[in-house]
Amino acid sequence: MDLDDPPPSTPSAPASITLSPNLRSLAISSDSTRGYAAAGTQVAVADLTANAALAPVAVPPGTFNLNAIAVARSSGPDLLAMLSGTTNQLVLMAPTGGVVRSIGMAASPQKLLVTPGGDWALVMGGSGD
Repeated sequence: MDLDDPPPSTPSAPASITLSPNLRSLAISSDSTRGYAAAGTQVAVADLTANAALAPVAVPPGTFNLNAIAVARSSGPDLLAMLSGTTNQLVLMAPTGGVVRSIGMAASPQKLLVTPGGDWALVMGGSGD
């Protein structure tokens, strides 16, 4: 660092968006305009461009207790991959709602990773022991 350089400026405070309490997982859309969080039986949605909370999206049939969420990115539109601990399922859903597919798990799913391209979802489960 040159001593003649001015000191670095202080960054501005980040924006704060209030969604709902007890969020469990966070995912960002592929275009970085939306944030999604697992919020019980629904998905909390944040507009990251306007720094505002949007209406939450219900996950049918409303009995899921979501404990993880990820964005499945591919050449098509984003899909949300979610884990339900109460029903032991991996759920694939459009960000605007409507389940595309659900897959039963042998054990309670805990953690989720979707590979680039959205071809594979890696799920870490617990045996319940």
